[in-house]
Amino acid sequence: MRRALVVFCLLAAVFPPLAHAHARLVRSRPAGGAVLARAPAAVQLLFDDDVSVGPGNEVVRNGGGPALAGRPTADGRLLVLPLRAGLADGDYSVRWSVISNDGHIVQGVFAFAIGRGRAAPQSSLRPVSRSRAPDTLERWLFLLGVLAAGGAAVFRYAAFGPEARGQALRAGSRVTAAVLAASFAACIAGAVPLSRAANGSATRFGLVLELAAALAATGAVLALGALKVPGLLPAAALAAIALLPLPSLSGHALDPGQPFYAPVADVLHVAAAAIWLGGLIALAAVLRFVPGGASRRAGERFSTIALAAVLVVAATGFVRALTELSSVDQLWTTTYGRALLAKGALLAVLVVLGYANRRRLRRPVVLAEIAVLSVLLVAVGVLTGSRPGVRQAVAIAAAPAAGPIPLPPPGVLTLAAQDVRKAVTIAVRPAGAGTEVTVAVMGPDGLGANGLPLRVDGVSAAACGQGCYRAVVPGRPVAVRVETGTGTVVFPLHTVPGPAAAIVARAGRELRTASSAVYRDRLSSGPGHTLETLWKEQAPDRLSYVIRGGAAGIVIGGRRWDSDSPGAPWVASPQEPLALPAVPWSAQVTNFQILAAGGTGWTIAFLDRSTPAWFRVRVDRATGRLTSVGMIAASHFMHDEYLAYDGKVVIRPPR
Repeated sequence: MRRALVVFCLLAAVFPPLAHAHARLVRSRPAGGAVLARAPAAVQLLFDDDVSVGPGNEVVRNGGGPALAGRPTADGRLLVLPLRAGLADGDYSVRWSVISNDGHIVQGVFAFAIGRGRAAPQSSLRPVSRSRAPDTLERWLFLLGVLAAGGAAVFRYAAFGPEARGQALRAGSRVTAAVLAASFAACIAGAVPLSRAANGSATRFGLVLELAAALAATGAVLALGALKVPGLLPAAALAAIALLPLPSLSGHALDPGQPFYAPVADVLHVAAAAIWLGGLIALAAVLRFVPGGASRRAGERFSTIALAAVLVVAATGFVRALTELSSVDQLWTTTYGRALLAKGALLAVLVVLGYANRRRLRRPVVLAEIAVLSVLLVAVGVLTGSRPGVRQAVAIAAAPAAGPIPLPPPGVLTLAAQDVRKAVTIAVRPAGAGTEVTVAVMGPDGLGANGLPLRVDGVSAAACGQGCYRAVVPGRPVAVRVETGTGTVVFPLHTVPGPAAAIVARAGRELRTASSAVYRDRLSSGPGHTLETLWKEQAPDRLSYVIRGGAAGIVIGGRRWDSDSPGAPWVASPQEPLALPAVPWSAQVTNFQILAAGGTGWTIAFLDRSTPAWFRVRVDRATGRLTSVGMIAASHFMHDEYLAYDGKVVIRPPR
């Protein structure tokens, strides 16, 4: 079987796609079909590659209105769709859309429900269809421009030997300059719209295409100038050569999990393909515009160069195919494999045409060879939209799945802090003459972050579960220093005895029985992603919120109104009545501990096990009311400042 795979890969080695594999959804929170007891703060989707936000992201209540609270954000492999506060029980549909690093838009839909005992929901949304024809044409123009420019540059200096002089050399230079100018134009025509569709520099594909367009524009100016000033031709040729590594830089040969030789094979493959295709285009032009003797000698020289290029194309294509196919049946069970077989058939045609050209150089046969190669390049444009067989997907499927972090037992001191985009939590208890510190690190996806070089007060911590690390430090420290490898967090361990649970319970009652409450909320999912919102809650069932520079919402009993941005129209929808004002934690709170009791109030830490979320609240000693609330959870770093209670708050429907 392995021999059969080798034979097929050799036959199909001409111009394999440059490993453009779409990002693939690994998991979502909530999961498709999930029925939740409480409304989530956001929909989180984790992919197997870096993504940026695509067009058409939407969350709606089935039969109701929109549920998004603001703009979606993408951070590495994670897409976050923030949800509006106070979502009512019901079925909700999610349409997600991301742009892969390869520039492709990937979309999907699913549904979840809020409310215990509900049936599994069905999505009322469908993915937005998107035509692939323009995308394929643009990729074809980009690849054609890169290959034709690089090949023409090499052809000019390799096919015209020292014997070329006078008119023949001048004619060859003008032909090369014209081919270069046309090739650069094709590259720009493909690269610019592709880069825009891929969110420009937000993706590796878009960033490389922006660079390609800039290089091609420079090369085009130089090539057009070389038609009158031959001395500019070497600079134009240099710009063409500089384009050759860019298709490999935009592809997935650089992705984690690829063998170390994949980028080298990819670059060599593109360069050899350029010498073959671009050289043929230049040769066809030379046969038409350069005097007979010089053009024949150029053809003979190119024949030897082209043979070497074909061998390199075959060898490097075989190497790349082996990195993308893991079994023989993928040749006929996947789109990628079937395209490889089709290209093998085209290779047979090219071998016949190449043999005919070596025996007798004729321009019609050269043009026929160019035509077949151009058709083959169309297949490459289509193939870049197909996911390979492939080893990377196999590796992802075989990797152990990450899971939720373990929660500390009740009664121990547990604290949390933010480390860039991760939540770092600790649980502390005595261990003989030392102190046992259990650290749990939660990634933006809500799952444990494994494999970190974690240290506690300089002591290397041992793994103890999903995202869990444990170390015993000497004595009874007043603070512990946790180094995660991406940052350092210091946790003060000073505690004060006292009825912490009772104080928090009273603060909750004071808030729930207030006639109104006004507070300012700062919510972040990581650096650069922070929302500041002013909330007003009025008993018994009214609230309003305004996100600075963003969305706004009003809820009154069984109705709500939402506006996507300042000045945007209000959209009405049904709403399950809310009991307001309300505390931001559930009834499953444990591990209360007073951290400070000085001045005018108490600072208390506790854990909400249902989310899970770690809280640190400040309670006023005189009134028993909350003055601030901090929360650390997955991709959810919150700080609320309570500004007023029982004030004159008027919440009305929008006009």
